[in-house]
Amino acid sequence: MVFGNISPDKAEVTEQNETTPWLQHTRWPELFHNRPLDIIAASARQPGPIRGEDYLLGQWKGTSFWSSADAEAQLRILLRGVDLMFDRATATLARTSYTSRCWLNTYSKDVFWPHAFRLVSCFKRYVSVWKRFICFIFRVLRFKARHRQQIYNLRLGSDEEKMMQYILTLVAQLLLEGGGCDLDPDDDDDSETDEDADYEEEEHVEEENYPMGDESD
Repeated sequence: MVFGNISPDKAEVTEQNETTPWLQHTRWPELFHNRPLDIIAASARQPGPIRGEDYLLGQWKGTSFWSSADAEAQLRILLRGVDLMFDRATATLARTSYTSRCWLNTYSKDVFWPHAFRLVSCFKRYVSVWKRFICFIFRVLRFKARHRQQIYNLRLGSDEEKMMQYILTLVAQLLLEGGGCDLDPDDDDDSETDEDADYEEEEHVEEENYPMGDESD
């Protein structure tokens, strides 16, 4: 996955309000200069709660760009897989002893650091960022190569495309085997907006009361 090159003349048009350290680091104002930011932003949003409807990404040069209902259903499957992956990881963490989690958090092979590996307060935001990226890149995949370049300034490598197409093939099989029911409604967290994930209360794994279990820094 490669973002397009930036010509020096375009790099100079960055406005004063786009020169924060973060924007300078990511170079987003340059990468997306004169590109449809509404489509780019919409491409990274998680699927909405209404199923069976196409999703309008936006309009550009008189053309409307959509993500089909089938594509959105496949995204829901992918995001459900992300949830299952992280649920399994956190469940494993919860079953892991305090001592083992301390060793996981210790850089030295000889010195034990009595601060256990645990979930951090930004965990849900971290998962949300991954979900947004997955939505973004798989929606971009469905565009023609020239539109990927013109709209997103992005080029996917052939190996990346093959891998992603293979993933979508597996997802399509899951949808067929499940009779088209991509998610259990009780497990669906699509009602949570991307912004909501930025304001989650701290989550943590309860830890055993070991003698060396003081985790205050």
